[in-house]
Amino acid sequence: MVIRHSDFVIRYIRYLMGSLEHLRVIELASTIAGPVAAMHLADHGADVIKVEPLAGELSRSMKAASFVSRNRNKRSICIDLDTDAGRRVFYRLVERSDVLITNMLPAQTERLGVTYEALRPLNGRLIYAHVTGYGGKGTFANEPAFDQILQARTGLVGARRMPDGTPVVLPVYVSDYSAGIMLAYGICMALLGREKTGVGQKAEVSLLDMALGMQAHEMVTVHGRRAPSEGGQAQAVFNVYKCQDGKWLTFAVPTQRHWVRLCEVLDLGHLAVDPALAGYEKRAQRAAELYSLFEGIFQTQPRDKWLKELEKAGLPAGPILDRSEVMDDPVVREHASLIEIDYQGAGPFRMPGIPLAMSSSPGTVRLPPPQRGQHTDEVLRELKYSAGDIQQLRQNRAVG
Repeated sequence: MVIRHSDFVIRYIRYLMGSLEHLRVIELASTIAGPVAAMHLADHGADVIKVEPLAGELSRSMKAASFVSRNRNKRSICIDLDTDAGRRVFYRLVERSDVLITNMLPAQTERLGVTYEALRPLNGRLIYAHVTGYGGKGTFANEPAFDQILQARTGLVGARRMPDGTPVVLPVYVSDYSAGIMLAYGICMALLGREKTGVGQKAEVSLLDMALGMQAHEMVTVHGRRAPSEGGQAQAVFNVYKCQDGKWLTFAVPTQRHWVRLCEVLDLGHLAVDPALAGYEKRAQRAAELYSLFEGIFQTQPRDKWLKELEKAGLPAGPILDRSEVMDDPVVREHASLIEIDYQGAGPFRMPGIPLAMSSSPGTVRLPPPQRGQHTDEVLRELKYSAGDIQQLRQNRAVG
C-alpha cells in the first residue's frame, strides 16, 4: 500500500485504536435521512464535512429544532456545484475522503457529476452511501420522497384510524430516521470490507424498503395472503387504557406467566385458570371481550396506583405521556442519553443524545451544529488552497 499523506498515517492509527476519528466523511445531503447517518458517524469521531449550497441546506429554512437535532459534530462548507470551479473543489475533497453520503435524486447526481461511477476513479477507496426514496432505478427513482408519503404507501397510515375511519399519520419519521441508522450500519460494513480488500463500494438504502422493514412482522404473507396480526389493537393485553384520573397507561402480556400475574392484579383469578384463555392465540380471539372488561376495571383507580401494582407484579407497563412530559420523566432522565446544545445563541436546546454506548470509544458531542458555511475557509486550507485561491473562489461564488 502506498501512503501519500502523512495525516493518513495518524488517522489510520486512530482507527486501529477503535475510533472513527480517522474517517473523513462528506455529507452532500439535506433534511433527515442523510444528515442522520452522517451525525451518527460524527458522534463517534468521524470528521463530517457538510457540503451545502450557497443558500444553505433545506432544513435551515425550517424551525431551528429540525436542523439542530441532526447536525451536531459537523463542519459546514458551501459549494456551488453548478460551477466548474465549485465541482473542482468538491472533487479535491472527494480525493481526500473516506465516505460520501448523499440523498440527492439519481438525476441530480448525474447532472452534477457526483454519481458513484463518476467519483470512483478519483478515489477507489471511497464508500459512496446513497439514500433514495424508491431505489436507484425504476419508474419512481427520480420522484421526491417524504416520510408521510411512504407511510401511506406501505400501510402504516392505513393501519391507524380514528373511530370514523380517518387514517392517521404517525407523528415520527419512521422511514427517514431508520434509513439514516441503516445507512450508517451499511457504511461500517463497507469500511470493514475495505480493510480486507482495500477497495470501496456503494451502499444504498431506500425509504420504501425501510418503511416496509419497520413493520416486517405485519407484512408477512402466506400463499399470497397476509398472516394474522399478533399485536397492537388486535390484542387486549397489548393495548392502552384510560384510568380513573383521566390519564392513560399501557402494558404488555407476552407469556402465560404474565397473563396469570395480570389476572391477579385485576382480581380476575378465575380467568387465569380458564382453559378458553390459555395461550396467546385464544386470548387474541376474545380480544374485544377482554378489552371491554379491562377498560371498566382500570377506570376504578388512578393511573399511578395501577402502574405501581403492575410493576410490583413484574408486568411490563408504563404511562402514556405527552411529548411535553417526556424529557422530565424520571425514567428518561435517569436512563436515557440527553444533551444540551447551544445553536447560534438560540439555545440551549435539550434533546436526545447519543444512543449507542461504547465502553472503550464512547461517542461525544464536540461541536454544535454549524452555521452556514462556517468552516469554508478552514476546509479549503486543509485542501491546500492558498489565501489567494480562496479569495478568487469566493469572488466567483464557487464557494461561500
